[in-house]
Amino acid sequence: MKSLNAKKHFFFSMFHLQGDCQNDYLEIRESSSTGPLVDLFCGTSLPSNYTSVTGHILWVKFVSDESVSGAGFRAIFSHLYGIDLVGESGQISSPLYPRTYPNNADYRWTITVEGDSYIQISFLEMDIEDLFNCYYDQLKIFDGPDVYSYPLGTFCGLTLPSPLRSSGSTVTLHFQSDSLVGGRGFLVDWRAVQDSGPPPTITPGVCGGLLMTGNSPGFLYSPGWPENYPPNQECTWLIRSPNSIVEFNFLSLDMEGYPPCYSDSLIIKDGKH
Repeated sequence: MKSLNAKKHFFFSMFHLQGDCQNDYLEIRESSSTGPLVDLFCGTSLPSNYTSVTGHILWVKFVSDESVSGAGFRAIFSHLYGIDLVGESGQISSPLYPRTYPNNADYRWTITVEGDSYIQISFLEMDIEDLFNCYYDQLKIFDGPDVYSYPLGTFCGLTLPSPLRSSGSTVTLHFQSDSLVGGRGFLVDWRAVQDSGPPPTITPGVCGGLLMTGNSPGFLYSPGWPENYPPNQECTWLIRSPNSIVEFNFLSLDMEGYPPCYSDSLIIKDGKH
């Protein structure tokens, strides 16, 4: 397993081999078949997590004989540091997953699939500090090649979000944590798909999202509407109207106005960024 410019994180979720490492075993080495031996694993005890030391390649070999066998093993490998990923499917986890992610983390992953495909991201586990609407620790996913692309969502807490689909062939994940409370982190599955899913809708009062125009008018609300919007919000909506223009009309506006738009503001731009 190889990841350019990134260390590999390898952990087991299930392990059951014959107890004698002379017959059935799993061998892991750094870099290649002749690289430094990490260890030989056998038996039924779950091995400890391992992160590559000398580079971005871990060499893994499984050996079994013709007699006694076990259920085998299930291992997950992830990129400890942000990296560009190209392919048809894979998994990404927070650093040190499933152990507590480190303080002051700041990692990015960019996924690219074939140009005529989209990317579907499914959440397998989520355990990220969720104080103040993901203010301290968060996983952000962007619909494009960098963190300046349209945001698909900001995630934290324990609840598994619904699957996401990109509008193109590239998405970017950005994980950050502060210096205090942490959690197990996240594990997501990504794969190339041939359609971008149904047109998205946004629940009234939700902070940010993607809208598609239709035959009837659509409505956009500030967070918490019709109650007062909460403090420290930064929400982005993208309205798409293929082969037509968008007409935007205000039906109600009640925002802090002094000094003019310095503290609270609504900015409208003609374009994706």
